[in-house]
Amino acid sequence: MSYQGRYQNNKPQKSQKPQKPAKPRKKGGVIALVVLIVIIALLATAIGAAVLYYNHMLDKITTVEADPTGMDFDVLESLLPPAQTEETEPTQTTEATEATEPEKVYAPDDIVNIMLVGNSARPGEASRLADTSILVTINKYTKTISLNSVFRDTLVQFPKFEGPDGKTHTGGKIKFTTVYHLGWKAGGEDVAWAMKVQNACMEQNFGVKVDYNFEVDFDGFMELINELGGVYVELTQAEADYLNEKMDNYLQAEAGGEWLDGYAGLTYVRMRHAKGDNDSDIIRTGRQRYFLEQLFDQVKSKDLATLNAAVSKVLPYITTNMPKEEINALMLDLIPMLPSLKIESGTIPVEGSYWGDVIDIYGDGGSHSVLYFDAGQNKKVLMALTGDAGSAE
Repeated sequence: MSYQGRYQNNKPQKSQKPQKPAKPRKKGGVIALVVLIVIIALLATAIGAAVLYYNHMLDKITTVEADPTGMDFDVLESLLPPAQTEETEPTQTTEATEATEPEKVYAPDDIVNIMLVGNSARPGEASRLADTSILVTINKYTKTISLNSVFRDTLVQFPKFEGPDGKTHTGGKIKFTTVYHLGWKAGGEDVAWAMKVQNACMEQNFGVKVDYNFEVDFDGFMELINELGGVYVELTQAEADYLNEKMDNYLQAEAGGEWLDGYAGLTYVRMRHAKGDNDSDIIRTGRQRYFLEQLFDQVKSKDLATLNAAVSKVLPYITTNMPKEEINALMLDLIPMLPSLKIESGTIPVEGSYWGDVIDIYGDGGSHSVLYFDAGQNKKVLMALTGDAGSAE
């Protein structure tokens, strides 16, 4: 979906460019940018405000009810994407497994799984695609937050469920990014049903039980960037050319250091058609990780008043099924952990467990890039990570 020409916000002045060069790009796990919006919106507000002010701020979030009522999770294993043969099956490295599996036994209450979605649709549009999805696993015992981005092209089994109209909905294998939209449509264009169906998909295909959901509108992302004064990034020539063409020279970008405002930042993180990208979601999410690192640097330089102003602007763009009292309780648990809190990242499917192909999903002769994955391997790693296996009674 193109956002060209619809977010013509004021861009930061070139004089804001810092003297030191930006950090070099890093490879590794993928972190979706919506994570930053939610974490800043909740943690910064909790730390910097009194209880009454904090509750007032939380009232700006849209709350919906999205429990698993009516969902049918009794699905045969044969419906899952097929496992690879011994000749082609990739091997999960010991390093990747050790990085995701908890070292100690913990109680179920120590784990909270939150699914974050970046919604690409504008108000009034007849779609609700999950442009970016990330599973956030908070382990209060190990003081770790694991951020695992779900690749949009992952070929998953659509879950069977009974909608609010009493009709049974089912389907075949589709891309993960469309599950959110189809749940929204089946639920009468209700975001609560988008969340419920995506949760059912996560449990059916990966064995992960999602506790709560947050949806972040892209308008909120742009508001945050603008309130912080933009983000400084180092552009390649291909990235600069793409931005100039996509935004009709709105930025007039050049290779090297550039300040991106909300509109330019959104175009940058959604980019996957620059020269050399090959329409790769893996490259795109790697670019998002780099942008996030730069954004963290920007956040650390801001005073509390600026952060609170940014939070106030962002919260109205967030929709969640997590009750306010649960948000409060989680914040009270997390605040004392902040000095020692560890952040880890990864992908779903897990590294080394997926492979790409081009198939005709809809039987109409079209070609679609998809990612197959080893269901058993993913369930083993993810269920251990998210507290759905191996937990203490």
